[in-house]
Amino acid sequence: GGLEAALTQLSIATNTQRPPAVQVPMYDGNPRNFTFFFTLFDELIAKVCPTQRVKLAQLSCYVTGPALEAIYHALSYPQDSCYDKAVEILKSRFGNKTEIARIALEDLYNGGICDSSSDLNSFVEELENTKRQVAATVYANALSSHEAIDKLLIRLPSEVQNRWTKVARKYKKEHKTYPELSNFQTFLTELAEELGDHMYGIDSTQRRAALSRQR
Repeated sequence: GGLEAALTQLSIATNTQRPPAVQVPMYDGNPRNFTFFFTLFDELIAKVCPTQRVKLAQLSCYVTGPALEAIYHALSYPQDSCYDKAVEILKSRFGNKTEIARIALEDLYNGGICDSSSDLNSFVEELENTKRQVAATVYANALSSHEAIDKLLIRLPSEVQNRWTKVARKYKKEHKTYPELSNFQTFLTELAEELGDHMYGIDSTQRRAALSRQR
């Protein structure tokens, strides 16, 4: 009895320490999410399915909207190639790197205003991810121009834009040329660290201001 109880407790402890099962997200046809979706689906589901038809049946349960419509008739293909055909269709329609790059750029330029350290950190990550997505496409140089920085500045509050203007002018005076995107990224990263300072960052400043108003 003591041994069984010990084994039961060990089993419970082991189960509670296991990470939660990874869930494959539904895919709605957004090209930006295709690589993420298909990588998870292929690793966690497709590889353990015994036949092409089973793979296709599972795939059909994880796609919706335009993506489901695109592969709706894939079951009419031969059973030894129907899944491969469905994947080919999805990759052609939603996994095109050029289209993904175009959408990534649009989202980057048209995102919301970044007025907190968290927003700025997300902005930096989004910018870096977009740089990787546009590489090796016709948009590879889209972020290399000074005009690109102008488009990105729109996502920053006016006071931050003014700070960047001073930084850019100083840089031009010292280097006889305008700053590059890498300089702009450094500016954003340092600004995010400044705003996120636990003592004198924007969150702490706003908290103290609110306490002052309450007195």
